[in-house]
Amino acid sequence: MLIGRVVDLDGKPISGATIRFLQGSTISRPDGWFRAATLRKPQWVEVQRPGFIRRIKALLPGQPALIRLSQDDGETVVIHAVGDVMFGRRFYGLHTADEKIEPQLTPMDSAASHRALLAAIEPLLASADLTIANLETPLIANPLVDPGRRRPTLFHPSKDFVFASAPAAAVALRDSGFDVLGLANNHLFDAQDAGLVSTLSWLKQAGFRPGEGLFGAGMSQQEAWRPAFRSVKGQRFAFLGCTTIEGGQHPISYVVSARSHKGGAAACEPQALAESIRLARQRHALVVVMLHGGNEYQRKPTPRMEQMIAVARSAGATLILNHHPHVVGGFQSDGHSLVAGSLGNFLFDQTIWPTFESYLVVLYLRHGALVRAMVEPVVLSDYRPYAVVGSLADFVARGAAGREPSSMLVENGTVEFDGAQRRRRHSWSMPFKGDGPQGSILRAAPGIWVSKTHGPGRVQGGRDLLWVGDFEDQVVGLKPKAGVLWSLSEPDRVVDQRAAASGQLGVRLTRTGANRLPVVLSPLHRIPVEPGRQLSLLGWLRGRADLKARLMLGWYAASRGGSQARQERPLRLEGDGHWTAVRWDVTVPPYAVAVGVNVILDPPSFGRSQLDVDGLRLIRWEEPSSSHGPLPDWYRLVGESTFSLVADYLPGGELFLQPAEANPLFSWTNRLPLRPLQVPSS
Repeated sequence: MLIGRVVDLDGKPISGATIRFLQGSTISRPDGWFRAATLRKPQWVEVQRPGFIRRIKALLPGQPALIRLSQDDGETVVIHAVGDVMFGRRFYGLHTADEKIEPQLTPMDSAASHRALLAAIEPLLASADLTIANLETPLIANPLVDPGRRRPTLFHPSKDFVFASAPAAAVALRDSGFDVLGLANNHLFDAQDAGLVSTLSWLKQAGFRPGEGLFGAGMSQQEAWRPAFRSVKGQRFAFLGCTTIEGGQHPISYVVSARSHKGGAAACEPQALAESIRLARQRHALVVVMLHGGNEYQRKPTPRMEQMIAVARSAGATLILNHHPHVVGGFQSDGHSLVAGSLGNFLFDQTIWPTFESYLVVLYLRHGALVRAMVEPVVLSDYRPYAVVGSLADFVARGAAGREPSSMLVENGTVEFDGAQRRRRHSWSMPFKGDGPQGSILRAAPGIWVSKTHGPGRVQGGRDLLWVGDFEDQVVGLKPKAGVLWSLSEPDRVVDQRAAASGQLGVRLTRTGANRLPVVLSPLHRIPVEPGRQLSLLGWLRGRADLKARLMLGWYAASRGGSQARQERPLRLEGDGHWTAVRWDVTVPPYAVAVGVNVILDPPSFGRSQLDVDGLRLIRWEEPSSSHGPLPDWYRLVGESTFSLVADYLPGGELFLQPAEANPLFSWTNRLPLRPLQVPSS
């Protein structure tokens, strides 16, 4: 059943809105509520009402949804912004010796084949007036760069990593809904001047013209700093960008240089950035700046990036959208401008675990002002973007809202920017007591966070590094039993309804005495950790009491290569069809930078063994503290403490917090769902 309520920005119900979904459509009632029978699978929903801006949203049937619409005054422009995009390297099956990757493309594939990589997210992409991305790749006729062979002479000779994409990518981006592409990055020049010329040519043929559909690079300083101007609904927008990653350590840099007689990206320099923004504003344009810089896989901007952000703000930029770290960051707002610390990856072939969490930013602008902003959660599976719902959406949304102090708040699986200061807050306190010397592990309900704790107990906030261990069907466009970001294969590792400890799905492992090797359940890639950090591996497992099964953690000293050490723990299960709650507290070794998580079922001496697995978590704990924030959604409590709880919501959102307020923090060993929302009957 598809259930939800349509309201305006003030929380007032919207009657007569048309809700189109997978199997049909329905109309919202006078109180804003709607319900309709549909398949229980995550899906795109279109909500439309005359006088309001149409909205596309990913929903999960059975979970009540709040859909907030903005009034359509004919002058509000909707912009969608995403992170790094490329179509090469591992998409072609190119990989290092320790990887096994199936190709998804060939350089000769059509634009339709390239477009298919974005098909699952295209309904959202195409629903804006303007959609922008950072194109982090050259487009050339022969984009293959095999890491196991000598690098072709076309490519940058001394750079550690180079890649390219086929020209068909340009048309694929246009047909998927992209309107403006930023080129100011450290990979556009991977195929040097010839590759830059080729890229500009193919983009122009696809409709991305300099000064209109692309910006940030060129064969001269003038070209590289030339903004892309777009006029929509009588308003002018200027897009410009630069990179702080210049490649100065190489004989050949990545940026445009008159002295070296070479093209490239615009290099971030305070005076040039401020002057470009000033000139764009003189042409009565709202300025959007894309800054490329920072440290890879670090969410916070570096001091140099902070300097460029300050320059852009001071010069009058309204939106500052950052790229390069390949992981998503937080948001900052000063009342006049909005800064996205990092938009992460959107279509990119990296295998670093944190790069799979991403989002699309929705921006509503009117006559030079930002009037609304939202964050739509995304996961990358097979390097492709997919919208997520349920607990996956809540994880991504909580990260987007909680990484920086800002006016962002989580609302029903998305993030809303409270620029108009409509936020309402419900605060209250509740005492909790931890069990035993190791304490109890508590989970915060969606929309609830802890501001402070008081009392003699020790409290640590935490976040689930694994975050996909529920195995639920919460990804729009993937097969229901795909097990996103897990290594699964028939018939020994399957997502199955019969293996669910809670929710709808879990994983069933099977082995017979005829097998000599164990069956292993593990995430697709190792997970980065910090030496000395405390972790808790949690899970629900079910099998016979005499089952030969174990947990194993593999500790890695690098992002590639084999593990340096392994820790194992035998599983002692209750048997008789009962679920066993398993908890393993560990400290990251001093040499380790990554961990591999494995659930192992060994072959029986004879007959057949079966192990059901659900609710796997890997919680990274912060240092004990009495002050917390919106980011942690897990807590470890030793002793007794009173928790100061906070629920932030916008008008109309109070109904959707009621179930969470009834049980704001609950033990991870409690598998019972929260009290459901009481939806008014028709």
